[in-house]
Amino acid sequence: MAELVLRLRKALSERGLDARADTLGWHLRHQHGVRLSRATIHRIPTRAGAVIPEPAVNGRLHHLGIGRTHARTHVLILVHDLDIRVVDAATGELLRELVLDPTKDYQATGRPPGPVPKHPK
Repeated sequence: MAELVLRLRKALSERGLDARADTLGWHLRHQHGVRLSRATIHRIPTRAGAVIPEPAVNGRLHHLGIGRTHARTHVLILVHDLDIRVVDAATGELLRELVLDPTKDYQATGRPPGPVPKHPK
């Protein structure tokens, strides 16, 4: 069953489609006649090493914003104490460097929301 979930997840991702647990569950039910709980579906890629948890400090997960530009980019997260570097896995380009603020769950990029203006005023 794990192989089916991993194959389906990879196929959806390669087509640029959502490959999270709820979507995988729908495809498993409607295309393969298989019913698995959301937790089970989530556990399979995590145990296979396909999903890497984001940094945890004091038992809490912290989410790192790197910007919409890098959506679906495979990254390496290098962590030493509270110092974090996010690197593009394919090119080695440093995408983000920060010091984790343990009081915040989400570590924002520091940029204002919205698209980058084409012509600065």
